[in-house]
Amino acid sequence: WVFLLSLCHFGGLDIVYMSKILGLLLSISILMMVAVISCNLFQVSRWLSFLSLCYLATNISVVYYAISGMETMLFTFLIVSMILFLTRDRFLLAAFVAAMIALTRPEGIIFVLPLGLGVFISTRRKRLTARVCLIPVSAYLLMSVFRFAYFGTVLPNTHAAKVGAFKLNAEWILYNTRTFINYTMSSDGPGLLFLVLALLGAVVSIRKETVPLITSIGCMVVFVWYSQGDWMSFWRFYVPILPFTAILVFAFLESLQRKFSTVISKMAAMLVGSILVILSIFSTAESVESLKTGDGLNAAMHSRTHIAIGHYLVEQGTQEDLVAVNEVGAIGYYSNMHV
Repeated sequence: WVFLLSLCHFGGLDIVYMSKILGLLLSISILMMVAVISCNLFQVSRWLSFLSLCYLATNISVVYYAISGMETMLFTFLIVSMILFLTRDRFLLAAFVAAMIALTRPEGIIFVLPLGLGVFISTRRKRLTARVCLIPVSAYLLMSVFRFAYFGTVLPNTHAAKVGAFKLNAEWILYNTRTFINYTMSSDGPGLLFLVLALLGAVVSIRKETVPLITSIGCMVVFVWYSQGDWMSFWRFYVPILPFTAILVFAFLESLQRKFSTVISKMAAMLVGSILVILSIFSTAESVESLKTGDGLNAAMHSRTHIAIGHYLVEQGTQEDLVAVNEVGAIGYYSNMHV
């Protein structure tokens, strides 16, 4: 993500606007891929597939992080792309995408597991599976070597800041489990109905072709448990697998519709899907109002204060001045001073 925005910067483009434009383009691409996976892999009808896209397009997690300027949508785009390539037996492409996943966020290396499973289940060839997995593993190892040479540590700074010391004892496990449940069931998540339907969708949809997708969800769930969630709003750590959970929700509705094969079952499936979309719209509208006022949200979720400080520093000093600041991002960017 830094590399892409650097290209924009050296091309004379405003990276604040470009980060939002790229995020939107990536989000649209994700929706297109979700439509393909829903129809081809899960045989979801066009109307229910359309409702799943409506749900994602109106979900506050997707709406916010599409224009947040962060790497979230690039990370999500790459994960969905990898699964799409696996469904089409494009293993080499899937491997190179998995390498980009590993370089985009530190936890991205865990998606080697669905990659390896997808290749092995399709081919039953151990050597091919190993060679394919070696591509993202090599990329991650190179990044780790660079990190150690430059920073003197193998793990990224975010691990020390957010996870802290690894303690495999009962107290640590219980704390992580409690935090995981609270984060998963947080008020800015999609809600209990959505989560239950997604779980049921995973149960009724599991077969060899869907194993990589379902495994990807499992990998992210384990990561959220290990990392103890995230301080940022709108379910940020779950955004990369939100498209998959949406697919499973509407795949379950499709399975009910087909099992009973009546007009009433079709209407019921459409009704439940529509209710989910309506709930998503209302939740997003409420969240947008919170973002406008800043009430109940960490100030870093909208950065208005940081931008104001950056502009204030420009008025007070020069670009040669040295600034010491804790939250560097927007303050450093808008002040354009040495930080």
